[in-house]
Amino acid sequence: MKPLKNRTILGVGLGLWAIATTGLHTPATTAQSPFQLAQATGTLCRQVTEQQGLAIRSQPNPNSAAIGGVGFNETLTLAAGTRQIPGPDGRVWFEITAPVRGYVSNGEPGSSGNFVPCTGTALTPGPSPNLGTSLCRRIDPNLAPQGISVHADANRFATNRGGLAPGAQVLLAPNAQLLPDQNREPRTWIEISSPIVGYIPTESLIYCNGSVSVNPLNPTPVTANLCREVEGREAPNGLVIRAEPTRSAASLGVVPPRARVGLVPNYQILRDRNSEAREWVQITTPVSGFVSTDSLIMCR
Repeated sequence: MKPLKNRTILGVGLGLWAIATTGLHTPATTAQSPFQLAQATGTLCRQVTEQQGLAIRSQPNPNSAAIGGVGFNETLTLAAGTRQIPGPDGRVWFEITAPVRGYVSNGEPGSSGNFVPCTGTALTPGPSPNLGTSLCRRIDPNLAPQGISVHADANRFATNRGGLAPGAQVLLAPNAQLLPDQNREPRTWIEISSPIVGYIPTESLIYCNGSVSVNPLNPTPVTANLCREVEGREAPNGLVIRAEPTRSAASLGVVPPRARVGLVPNYQILRDRNSEAREWVQITTPVSGFVSTDSLIMCR
């Protein structure tokens, strides 16, 4: 029995030694996601890494209403205690409280995600096929001194959902595309998600950093080819701006001799609505309307 006793004492001693020594080492842990690590530090701020920006939805569903948006490198705030929400599209969604309360997608499970914990360091955008670095656009006060209206569809007769002041910022809807006017008028439209969900004409949009674009999806700058001047000898009294391309339409003002007007992007020469022997073109400045082409020359 004595050997057995010695073995028992030896086994207990080895067990105590193992417990003591393993207490000196930290056990291996499973890897934590940036989301979990950020939660541990208590921050709810996230910085958007998706170059096309993110739409903010009313529900965790890509088919729910877009109630806002947040651009590349901009920040959002997760709701306290938020958890991953599986969406019907297979993507993961999170509830947020800022810039507006709603839901944003963080991509498919296992992907790199659409945002990271805020670092205070600006991200460097990579190449993007369409929208550049942001969905943000601004209403150029020089091109739209009275602001513009937001419509329920891509035509000016659709329900008016509100107005945007000169200089106001908007967010394009993700994957927005240029749309032809539904009534075949010489203008194009684009969908926005903020500050009002709807459609606006594109001719007065510039990038939020101030650069101008004929096509809000393509950073091709507007040059002087949209500038025209009223030839003083041909129109000594100036040109009347009409609400429609005919001289019987309401007068919106007069462009003095040698003054300049700005044509709408992708302008077209229009026939007179009353079949008179003159042609018209649509302008954006000094006010939106139509002028006869008879006395227009290229700006010098």
